[in-house]
This record gives sequence, C-alpha cells and structure tokens, in this order.
Amino acid sequence: MIRKAVETDLPRIFELFAVARAYMKATGNGTQWGDTKPEESAIREHLSKENLYVVVLENIIEAVFAMVPGQDPTYAYIEDGQWLNEESYVTLHAVASSRNRKGMFHLISEFAKETSANVRIDTHEKNGTMQHCIHKEGFLYCGIIYLADGNPRMAYQWSSSIKKN
Repeated sequence: MIRKAVETDLPRIFELFAVARAYMKATGNGTQWGDTKPEESAIREHLSKENLYVVVLENIIEAVFAMVPGQDPTYAYIEDGQWLNEESYVTLHAVASSRNRKGMFHLISEFAKETSANVRIDTHEKNGTMQHCIHKEGFLYCGIIYLADGNPRMAYQWSSSIKKN
C-alpha cells in the first residue's frame, strides 16, 4: 500500500535514508547523498506540502519517496538531449527503501504512472542500481540536468504516449 506520509512516520523515513546513504557509499556512489542528503528540512517541506509518500507492507514502512507535481525548476534546462514532451508531469525525488524487499521502485513507478501521464526522475551517474530500476520501469534517458548546487544528474522521463520496445 502506498499512502501519504505523516509526521509520526519521520523516524522510520530517516532510517530509510540512512540505509540508502550507506548502500550508495558501499556501491561506489558516496557523493550523491553524502552524509546529509536529503536534508531534513527538504523532507519536512515535502511532508508539509503532502508530496511525501511511504510504501507500507505488512504494517512496515519499506520505502519512501517524494512525488512533486508541476514544473521542477532544475528540469527547465536539459543538456545533450531533450524531454519526451513538455506536457504536465510529476517528478520523483528522494527515493529510498529498506532493501528488505525487492520491487519497491516498481510499486513507486506504477503509483506515479497512475497519477500522471508523464513522470520524470533523475539520478547520479554513479547510481547504477537506480539507473537499472529506472530503465526496467520503461523510463527513457533524456539528457543531463543540473541541480540548484550545479551538480549534474542523468534525467529520465516516462510518458504514457511513448511505448518502449
């Protein structure tokens, strides 16, 4: 089950981000989130705007993600490619799981696809696990975007109007 996160979920959510940071470091991607990302203030902002969601299985929060509707300012400029279209979209951010169960990104992706005909996401070039999950769910690589701090990210989009072979 996927539901909007509530304040009492935050301790578990922060545990999931700690698991994700440790996994990233162990797999050669220690710079994407480092020791501090996503920042607590950003997560609380997603929560207050009702953009933060949790995946709950057997009464345990197994994954967390933000799904933000509307224009993402970091997606306004894309380099070495282009978006599939300029129609309205939701963006997936801050995806993390307990790593105790497989298929969490599949559930998140399906939820996002049911919400919007266009879904965008980005990840670090060294985040091979996320790249694999993104491709597996039918997202297409579109180019490079830059975060507010100037760091590049590989950007992807899924669109209901484009069928992947």
